[in-house]
Amino acid sequence: ATWEIVARNTYTLDADGYVIMDLHEVRSGSSWENQYRATYAYDARHNTTLDLQEKWDGTQWVGIDQTTFTFDANDNATLRLAKIWQSTQWVNRSRTTSTYTTGNFLASSSYEEWNTNAWIKSPYAFYTYDWTNDRFEADGCEVSMYYSKTLTDVNQHAAVVSTFALLQNYPNPFNPGTTIAYSIPERSHVLLKIYDVLGRNVATLVNDTENAGSHTVRLDASHLPSGVYIARLQSAGFVKAIEMILMK
Repeated sequence: ATWEIVARNTYTLDADGYVIMDLHEVRSGSSWENQYRATYAYDARHNTTLDLQEKWDGTQWVGIDQTTFTFDANDNATLRLAKIWQSTQWVNRSRTTSTYTTGNFLASSSYEEWNTNAWIKSPYAFYTYDWTNDRFEADGCEVSMYYSKTLTDVNQHAAVVSTFALLQNYPNPFNPGTTIAYSIPERSHVLLKIYDVLGRNVATLVNDTENAGSHTVRLDASHLPSGVYIARLQSAGFVKAIEMILMK
């Protein structure tokens, strides 16, 4: 028995060494065929402003989903806008709006979904941080319970995080959205990717330099089929992966 090469990823970097394209190809006979590609853009401070996911339909690249990010002067992400490709145009799908304290710690976050012609706040998707009692307060008990177990054991006000960590996504199983929480003890570059069971990169949630502390990111798998997916976090030599189950 011998190893057979079945897929490959080719990365294109900008002048500063940041990935601007991730091309995934599969082996077909003696040639390589396009399958997926991710395109990234950055602002002057290297914050990721665009995450574009596309698939190859045999003749051309077709959009899957597109996420844009807006940052404040302190490099805090204040708006995350996700769109999905439908027929011939990009259509709003979800957005997350966040505010921060003067110390650049997360103060509040609101997650909304697009409903034909208006933004609708998703249940349990708005929360604020109570610095006095060191806890998150949310509209619904599910989010409040989740954050009390995964985030409030870390005093974000004092930025005390001693180890790298990748927590299990919640909810799990999920349909179609889930939240992934992780922490880093020092300012470092973070890469968080989602793979299917064949090892294909189906989404890149984080590819940026972040401050020390606890962080969360939301995965919207509306465009993905049911199955098992792997979330893989890489930062400053730390690597960890978790399994997630999408059930539609």
